[in-house]
Amino acid sequence: MTAEYLAEQFDGPLDALGAYEGVTDSMFVHGQSNARPYTCVVWDLAYENGTAQIRASYFEDGKLAALLFMS
Repeated sequence: MTAEYLAEQFDGPLDALGAYEGVTDSMFVHGQSNARPYTCVVWDLAYENGTAQIRASYFEDGKLAALLFMS
């Protein structure tokens, strides 16, 4: 996953939310996928025109399991 790809995916939704105001909450969630343990970091974000959430999940070996942006 390249920085260019991420910019293409995130720029549209982020533009609609307006100016970034900050993190309002964060938490860690642990689980398993196909018997493979992972940790998920969840950030709740505030923007000028709304809110969003980013979830980044990592396997124990540090490999990215998932990256989700929800607005």
